[in-house]
Amino acid sequence: MNTGIRDAGARKERLLALAAVTGLVLLLFAPRWILGRVCFPNDLYIHLNWTSFYVHRWLAGCWKPEWLPEVFNGLGAPVFAYYPPGYFAVTGLVQMLVRNTWLAMRLVEAGAIFTIGRMAWVYAANTGTDSRKADRLLWLAALCASPYGMAQMSLTGALPSFVSGVLVLYMLVRSEWVLRKGTARLDVPLAMAAGLIPWIHNLALMMGLVSLAGGLAAGAAAGRRQGVGSVILSVLTGVVLGSGHLLTAFAGSGAINMDNLVEILDWRSGFALPFFSTMDWFVFQWVIGGLLITGVAVLAGAWWGRVRRDPSLAYWLGAAAVPMVLATELSWPVWAALPLLQHFQFPTRFFQPVSLAVLMGIATVLAEPGDDRGGRRRRGAARLFLLASLGLSLMLAVKTLRDGKPVPSRMESFLKATCGQWEYLPAGQPLGWAALPVIAPGMSLDLDGARIDVQKPNPCGGLLADVKKDGDGPQRLPVLAHPRWRTWINGKPSEWTMHPGSGLVQVAMSKGDHRVELNWHRDGTHWLSLAGLAVLCIGLPLAGWAHRRRSEAGQKGDSIHE
Repeated sequence: MNTGIRDAGARKERLLALAAVTGLVLLLFAPRWILGRVCFPNDLYIHLNWTSFYVHRWLAGCWKPEWLPEVFNGLGAPVFAYYPPGYFAVTGLVQMLVRNTWLAMRLVEAGAIFTIGRMAWVYAANTGTDSRKADRLLWLAALCASPYGMAQMSLTGALPSFVSGVLVLYMLVRSEWVLRKGTARLDVPLAMAAGLIPWIHNLALMMGLVSLAGGLAAGAAAGRRQGVGSVILSVLTGVVLGSGHLLTAFAGSGAINMDNLVEILDWRSGFALPFFSTMDWFVFQWVIGGLLITGVAVLAGAWWGRVRRDPSLAYWLGAAAVPMVLATELSWPVWAALPLLQHFQFPTRFFQPVSLAVLMGIATVLAEPGDDRGGRRRRGAARLFLLASLGLSLMLAVKTLRDGKPVPSRMESFLKATCGQWEYLPAGQPLGWAALPVIAPGMSLDLDGARIDVQKPNPCGGLLADVKKDGDGPQRLPVLAHPRWRTWINGKPSEWTMHPGSGLVQVAMSKGDHRVELNWHRDGTHWLSLAGLAVLCIGLPLAGWAHRRRSEAGQKGDSIHE
């Protein structure tokens, strides 16, 4: 009787696994024009951020091949070399649920990080494989995916991400093979449904993977002395990797050489560092690569130092990584409130790896075995820290979803300007903050009777636009964004300011003032998005806590039975 029930349960799980894999494969390789025409009508484009605009154009088959060579990150690597169709498809489907493009992308990336974090535990639990062997595969996958910055310098940058995806798929297929023998649980098909997502070359995912590996390495190196040592090692690893990626962000922001970089820092950020003006460009690139290689070496040394670790640790690491990714993505108001950091470019490029690494160390403490007084105290402190981090994440989420995504001008403008984006001041926001409606290829606006049709990005980090006025022929001109709301039209600087009490932007040009009406709105489903965020930030750690309690109860039951 029991055998028949187990066989029926195993058959049901096999069908679920097969359905999940089949559906995801079809989704990954479905013709993009089907997704574009069914899921993403054209009237949604204007409400999307710049990334999603290109994503949906690409899915809808509207992406022009001649645009691709001109969408560069400053070092010669096309942006779309890192994004497989599956990422856009999954993100688009999630967006239909939450109606928030930015949050949909974060949810997909967080789900991928969580899947990676739990993969070693699922693999070891369902195959009976020694946890050390499973952890080697997990760590190798993270290691292959870690050189995000170095990959930007090469057209073959997608190769490490591909290798990482292959390794993860190997563990998934192996788990599925054991599942057919009826020895696994529903964890495997659920993991398989999300397991193909890690084949993404994305900032949040890659940094999450690297920091996840850092936490694993910290736990392995610390052994029984988990606690302060784990956190310190994780922080140092995150600092090294964060510094390397921060420099990569500088290098990839339209700076083809050192002269351009100094000029960009000067007129976009209000300051220029003498360090950059005296440093050779190739030396600068070697510094980037050296920091990233050093970070990987630190992970390798810690991992080889001691590979003994708890398989359930991966679950805690994944659960801790998800809210921290979202918290750092929402942390612009925190960095903007600190005067020193207002001149610091790309705060998340540095703080996100460090913050994730800190949480990795905290997670190792949570997973530490032992019921002695010191262990209980450390776990209690770690839980308080984790809850405080989750609380901060939710507070930032409430503020962000209530006010629209606030972006300190001197920080994110440095990045957004290179992506062909104009920035505006919406009504009701204090001077110095910006919401980010988009002017992107295929869109147009009227500027005091002059129709500007935006054509395509140019390699210099701006847009090429055709201006038609008073029956004259089209005139091609560059349009560049500026953090002080200044742009260049016909080669002359123009100041952009907000008209008080309205949603209009006043454009001060040499021939008079012109106004452009903003198409800026608030989505009415923010609270729905916030609810999903709260489920992630609170539910996953609680699930991890419940999993630990069940594991401990099972171990006690086994010992009593023996």
